Amino acid sequence: MDSAVQAAIDILNSFWSQTGDPNFNDIIDSMKIVVEAGKDLPTRAEFAQQNVFTQALLVEPVRQDLINDILSNPIIASVLGSDYLHSPRWFLLNGIKNQAMPGFFSLGDPTGVGGWLGSVSASGGAMEYTISADPDPEVRAEAMDMLTKVSYPLEWSTLIKSGLDKLDETLPSSPFDQATRSVLAAQSRNLRARLYTVANIAASANFAKLTKTLQAPGDGSTATMPPPPPRPWYKRLELWAGAVGGAIAGARSAGRTGHGL
Repeated sequence: MDSAVQAAIDILNSFWSQTGDPNFNDIIDSMKIVVEAGKDLPTRAEFAQQNVFTQALLVEPVRQDLINDILSNPIIASVLGSDYLHSPRWFLLNGIKNQAMPGFFSLGDPTGVGGWLGSVSASGGAMEYTISADPDPEVRAEAMDMLTKVSYPLEWSTLIKSGLDKLDETLPSSPFDQATRSVLAAQSRNLRARLYTVANIAASANFAKLTKTLQAPGDGSTATMPPPPPRPWYKRLELWAGAVGGAIAGARSAGRTGHGL
């Protein structure tokens, strides 16, 4: 592993294990380095072996009071800037989502979150906790949004549903304001719809052809990865190309009939 990447991992481990309190901007920069380095599949496998994903989701919340103190301090927040005003694990979830989602000119990563997992069951338990009990509602929302938009292990389905059930049950009495509750409730509905779609894929006759099987580098457990959701219409280049082509053809036709430029 590159020395700069290993240094970033060391900073995160120091923060998570409470053996040190690095500067918050160094913690965020370290997470950004990890996310960027994770584009390289062998490096991502090393992260999986070190359980970076699971540690971020299960260990980091212990430091949430410190994170809140930093992010709620207007002086520190103004110095850090908007690019740093999230919990570190939010950057991990957001980064995995953005890398896996297809863009205009890229197919994205059809394995979604799969390559980051050291253990399918342990990471699934971490995801259930994140959805139902993470102290940062923004992290909960980002986790659900990621799962709605990228591929996740079929083996997580029951754990995700359990997390959503707990979330929906406790949300009315949560300490979050009404706007935050509304966002979390909407994300819960979206993810339940995704769970329904994945369940239909699992029950289909083409199940074996539609899914990929991955082996978690940490404990060797197997993850069955259903296909990711289809590319959003606004990211489908062929639709934009057709619309642009139609507009050009229309302009040319208007020009020939004397009604164009």
